Order: sequence, then C-alpha cells, then structure tokens
Amino acid sequence: MVALRTTVFALVALLAAPPGAAIARIAAAPPLAAFAAIPAMSRPRLSPDGRYVAALVSRRGEKALGIIDAGHPDMPPSFLDGLPEGRITGFRWVTSGRLAISLRRGLKRPRIPYVEEKVVAIDWNGANPVVLRTTARRQFRPATGNDSIVDLLPGDADHILMALSRSGSFSRDVYRINIHSGQKRRLVRSRHGIADWLTDGAGLVRVGVAVGSRADKLYFRPDRSARWKLLASFPNRGGKLFAPLKLTADGRAIIALSNQGADTSGIVSFDIDSRRIGETLFRDPRYDSLGIVLSADRERTEAVHYVTDHPAKIFLDPEAARRQAILDAAFPGRAVRMVSRSRDDRRLLLLVARAGYPGAFYIYDNEPRRITLLARRYPGLEGVRLAAVSAVDYRSTDGMEIHGYLTLPETTGVDPPPLVVVPHGGPISRKTADFDYFSQFLASRGYAVFQPNFRGSAGYGRAYRNAGYGQWGQAMQDDIAAGVRWLIDRGRVDGRRVCIAGASFGGYAALVGAYRDAALYRCAASFAGLSALDLALAQGQAYMYSAVYSIRNDMPVADVRRLRDVSPARQARKMTIPVLLMHGTADMVVPIAHTRIMARALEKAGHPAHLVILDEATHVLGRTADRKRFLAEMGAFFDSYIGPAARLAPRP
Repeated sequence: MVALRTTVFALVALLAAPPGAAIARIAAAPPLAAFAAIPAMSRPRLSPDGRYVAALVSRRGEKALGIIDAGHPDMPPSFLDGLPEGRITGFRWVTSGRLAISLRRGLKRPRIPYVEEKVVAIDWNGANPVVLRTTARRQFRPATGNDSIVDLLPGDADHILMALSRSGSFSRDVYRINIHSGQKRRLVRSRHGIADWLTDGAGLVRVGVAVGSRADKLYFRPDRSARWKLLASFPNRGGKLFAPLKLTADGRAIIALSNQGADTSGIVSFDIDSRRIGETLFRDPRYDSLGIVLSADRERTEAVHYVTDHPAKIFLDPEAARRQAILDAAFPGRAVRMVSRSRDDRRLLLLVARAGYPGAFYIYDNEPRRITLLARRYPGLEGVRLAAVSAVDYRSTDGMEIHGYLTLPETTGVDPPPLVVVPHGGPISRKTADFDYFSQFLASRGYAVFQPNFRGSAGYGRAYRNAGYGQWGQAMQDDIAAGVRWLIDRGRVDGRRVCIAGASFGGYAALVGAYRDAALYRCAASFAGLSALDLALAQGQAYMYSAVYSIRNDMPVADVRRLRDVSPARQARKMTIPVLLMHGTADMVVPIAHTRIMARALEKAGHPAHLVILDEATHVLGRTADRKRFLAEMGAFFDSYIGPAARLAPRP
C-alpha cells in the first residue's frame, strides 16, 4: 500500500500565505555561504588518554587536521602542517601521543595518471613524521587491496599490526611496524588468499578470511605455532556476506556481520568448535546492520549500529544502555550519538543533533559530570529553522516498494512548490533524513527536494540491493520517475516545474532522465556524472555497471552494446531539455573525460550544455570555494527553468 510515513525530522509549520509571500521569504533565506561552508569540524576522535581531540577542521575554507586540547576546547586548534603532500583520507590515534594518517594524491608517470597513497605516523604536535607505507596504482582502477590496521597493540607503545597488500593481489600479509622508525617485520604470510585478519585482543593473529570468486573462506589457528585450519566456507554470490568483526574474550566464538540465510545483515555468533553460525545477537527485518560498538577495553559488544531513517543503535549491554539513558537525559529532545571515547571511559565525545539541525560536538566528562561544547558543525546555520524532511514509501512501475525522502520548503506562497529530484551517488549507498547541505540550500530557495533510494541502494537488505544489478538506466531509472509521478499525483509538488540533478551515479541518473523521461523534467544537472559506461568498463571499472564485481553476483560479462544503449553520451540527440554539466579537474573517482564527452555529444547534436569546470575541485567538493560555485550554478540553473519567476517554455 502506498503511504507517506509520518516521520518528520524538522518541525516546520506550513502556514497559509498570500501570493508573493514565497518570494519574500526566499529573499530572507540564509545566505548561500552558510550552506556552502564545509563543516567547521568533522570526524573528531579522542586520544586514548582523553587529553586531545584530532579532527578535520575548516581552515580558510579547506579541511586540515587539527589537534584540540580536550580539557580546553575553546582554545584554537594546532594544525599538523608537517605532513607529506596529499589529501587526508583517514586518521586514527595509535597511541595517546601519536597518530596514523592516510593521504592520497594524484600524479603522472610520465603521462599516465596515478594515485599515490601513503600512511604516515606523526606526533600529536606535528613532530617526527615517518612514512609507514607508500603504494601507487593507476587512477580510476579499483585497488586490488587496501592496507589497514589490524591491531593497535595497546600494551606496546612502539608498534602496531598492519595488513599490507601484495602488488597485484588481494592477499595481505600482516606486519609488525614500528610507528617511530617505520621499520617493519612480517609476522604472518597470507596463505590461501587471506586478505582480512583478526587478533585475539592480545596481539596474536588468529582469524583470517580469504575472498574467492564464489565463496569466502574462514580460517583459524588456536595459537602461534598451529597451522591455519579451514573452519567454514560461506557463499558470497548474490550479495551474500559473512564478515568477522571480533573474536570473543574466551576465544570460542567469532562475532560477525552476516546475511547468510537471511535477507538483511545481522550480528551473529559463529561457534568455533561446531563450525556453525549459532546465536543471532541482532537482526532488523527491514534494515541492514552495519557493525558493532565495543566497550572501551574492546572485550564486550555493547551495541549494534544500523540505519533506519537516521543512524540508530540497539544496545546489548545493560551498562551501555544505562549510560545512553543518562546522555539522552542531558540533552532532552535531541539525538545523542557517542562518536569516540577515552580508553578509561571517563571522557566521551558526542554528536548531538535535533530535528532539522546539523548538530554540534560535545565533550562529556564522567568525573566530574560535565558537558562542554566542542564545535558546531555548521555555525553559519545556527538558529536557522531548516526545512522538513519526510520519509516516503511508494511503488515503482513493476510494483516494487521504494523508499526515499522529501524535503519541503517552508515557503508556501507557491503551492505546490517546484521540485528538484536528487538521486544519490554510489549507487550502493543511500540517503537518510539527516542534514544534507544541498537539499537544505534548495529548500531555502523555495524548492522541494526528492531523494529516492532506488533499487540497488544499500541498507535495505540483499534483495533490494540485488534488484539493481544490471539495471543502470533501466529499472533504477523507473524507480526515480515513479516517485516523481507519485508526488505529482498527490499534489505534493508542481508537476509543471520539475528538474533532476545529481552527482557521480546521481549525475548519470540525471543525464539518463534528460532523454528517458524528458516529458517529466524541465532541466537536468550533472556533477561528475558518468556518460560513457563502455569507457568505464574499458578503464577496469566493471563494478560501475553491475553495482559490484559481476563475478561475485552471478552477473554475465557486461554486454558492451547494452552499456552503450544506457550511456547518456550515446543518447545526446534525444536530449531536448536544458542540461548543466559540472566537473572538478582533481576528481580521482570519475574521470573528467565523461563530462567532456557528454558536452561534445550535446554540441554535436545541436543542443549544447552549460559546461562548468571547477579547477582543482575533487569528487566530494572538499573546499568551501568549490561548494559556493556549485550551489551558485545549480541555484541559478533551476531558477531559470522552474523557479517562481521562470517563464515555462513549451514542452519539447
């Protein structure tokens, strides 16, 4: 049954207003810069001793790694400026005084573009940087394996365990690495193709997983001198999953994320003696579990985290549940999420949000009980009442139930409002009802925003995800258009004023919409969208067609002719609505060639696009200046074709 669920995430009253009131309210909306600013702080993490916070901090409109004194969060951060060149892709504390930081940069050898990745250890004050690992690969080709930390070895202040990939192989060996000198010694050589490893909490590697074309194999050894034994084999085709997360303290079971024998992924216990999955600790019938929350000493499983319309947790540990109740009581009416903690559990780092509010980070001290503001994520939007977001369920053309979100502007002088449809990227990702700067910017200018989680989106179980395999530009596109028609039929939006826009896969979907559903849309805008899927396949990006590697999902080898049929650049002659194309020159995810090819195809078809190239902009628009240009171009484009003052051109 089609329904509009009543979960509303911003309490915005839609009041009757005289004609013209919408335009007046739009003029009084927050400035574009308030939405375009990158977050003032993101991804903060407490040091193990709780003394410092490491976080990505906005500095002159760009992200920089800053260190804040957790006891005096009002003091300005110090920045780690002694790092090698590259964009920070990850970081974590390895001891209370030292961090491991992942960096990525593009380079050419000599003409072929490459991606260089480094892992660097550095003191909290920027001293003594040491490169622990450097790898390089061709740009736009998937990595054969990613290096990762296996164990921080809390009792050893000088070493960590890392799984390092072999060149051209998915296998990864485990090394003991000195975080001060960079010297490394191999502890475990990967056999049987093992790529992922778990320790027993005391630094001994005892669990390994080998990824195969048809099944993942689980290996185990009881002690350092024992041989690796095959415990079980788990099918991995069709999106089936078994991912070990933790070895229990008694060493008799493995806690894992699994959807074996089920549609949604849940948290299960695998018994080592019987070699079988035993107890299911938690599984939601509709939403996939994503992982577990461990206690500060990493011995107990406190909670399971998953995503409904927003991030959620189910608590398995009574003590953790009581602590959460205390935190909820400290912030009544707001959602409180613990994002980091000290090793002694005396200091917590919290993200606190409320309906329609992007949130702020706080430091919570248990002894004495004290709460201190660390940083607001979007200080320019503080005190601004943002738009309402509602969860939407509807049926696609083949009857499949699809989920999505509708953001409605506060302005009501134009009723119903014009609509911008924004498919997400990925496509194996999803939207939630949480704050989104793009949709809130559009809503502040009087536009409704529809964000459908079409088939193939993550988080709703295996069947929902599998339904998207091989359906680029086809059933996935039907899901998007069906949602638009559902909203129009119910009078939620103005069916005469609809545009479609997106980034990455969302940009691809916008371009497909420009020819496949041209009667539905007045304009289409693509940022970093793919236009030639045969080019993507030729560059080794087969996953861009089948959603994941075809060999693991019973997908036949991609038919190049079929890829061309659903490639927007091959359909340019069918595009009769205005098209905006944008791309950053520093994009290391989608080659800028896709946008240039699309622009040439439209030019040749006699229907040139408005082309905007952002110099040095990345795939995620990580600088404020890039976001300003992005929002300004998008806003002006929609205003021209579906805005309150736009004169509607005849349908083509």
